[in-house]
Parts: sequence; C-alpha cells; structure tokens
Amino acid sequence: MSAEDDTAAPESDHIEAAQRAVAAHLRAERARADLKQSELAAAAGLSTNTISRIETGSRDMTLSQLIAISAALGVSAAAFIDAAQAAMK
Repeated sequence: MSAEDDTAAPESDHIEAAQRAVAAHLRAERARADLKQSELAAAAGLSTNTISRIETGSRDMTLSQLIAISAALGVSAAAFIDAAQAAMK
C-alpha cells in the first residue's frame, strides 16, 4: 500500500457540501453588508460573474479571491473555511 492510499481525498459529496456552505456563507455575508453582487465585485476587484458563480456554487473560490472577498466584506477568511469544514462533518 502506498502513502497515497493512506491519504484518500474526501468524498465528492463532502466537497459539494463544502462548496454549498461557502456559497451560502458568501450570500449571507453579502446580504449582511447590504451589498449587491456588483458592489461586492467592485470592492473585491472581481467580476460580477465571478461573484455570481461562487454564490451559486458553480465555481470554486481561489485563495486570492477568498482574501479579496473577505477584505471587501470586512470578515475573516477563516469564517469561510469554518463553514466548509462544518459542512464536511
């Protein structure tokens, strides 16, 4: 058995749950901040399409996007990670 076999990746349903949790957390934080998708996109230096796709779960958020979105919302990037991890349990 190789070391690769010992570290199996999480099941795809766990990953999908994490993506949904991150998307929901983003929508909730954007609503809390009373921002439109276009306003958040401008503040984060991203396109409105990118924000929309992350919020619908059709796109994964990159680390640089996570940092930019978190800063624009004035929240911790860790909160997004926490939401993802909680959904994977």
